[in-house]
Amino acid sequence: MEAKEKGLQQNFLKIYEKAISLGISAEDLAALDSVKRLRNDCKTKSCFVLKPKYVLYSILVAFLAIIAGVVHLELYSKQGLARFWLTRYYNLSLVREKCIFVMPDKVIDAFRPPVDCSMCRGMKKVDRVKQLSSSTFEEKYAYSGRPVVVEDGAQNWTAMGSFSFDFFKNVYAEDSPVLESFEKNCQFFPYKTEFRNLREVFKMSDERAQMTDGSKPWYIGW
Repeated sequence: MEAKEKGLQQNFLKIYEKAISLGISAEDLAALDSVKRLRNDCKTKSCFVLKPKYVLYSILVAFLAIIAGVVHLELYSKQGLARFWLTRYYNLSLVREKCIFVMPDKVIDAFRPPVDCSMCRGMKKVDRVKQLSSSTFEEKYAYSGRPVVVEDGAQNWTAMGSFSFDFFKNVYAEDSPVLESFEKNCQFFPYKTEFRNLREVFKMSDERAQMTDGSKPWYIGW
């Protein structure tokens, strides 16, 4: 009996959807004697009636869910599609996976987007100041993009008496696992030096580190 009622419900839904597609309004359908009898039967037994507004609400919710998923996963971009595909089907991460080959710095610079240097147009020199108050800094430099050298900015910085080449060399000992992870996954910036990782940096001589041997100044970042 239950299967028969379910079949009748499905047939009625097909007829109802067909009528709506032909332009027959819900009011006209409700005026039919057969529909009235069916509604009277629904008062005594459970019936399934799918209203048009519920269909529209369901479609709208599904559409919004799809849009939210596309935006969250960035599927509108090639990188987002590649990340989703590799993560979903190959369990790979674009962040953790290494590149097949490393692009030379000159190639990267050649394809770097142009930088807007209009903020420096007409500038003849960089200001060098001392005892700069926070209000003056905010007024003249903070939001103007104008460069400034604060000569005594590190005067009360305790790191000036602690940080040194030997200090960091002792932190990252030769057998330190941190040094190994830096060598493999670190964002290491040699900045026009020959160093390829921190291990090579800490192997330099004291004369080179203190720049007392006549070598060029060196700078790294990580």
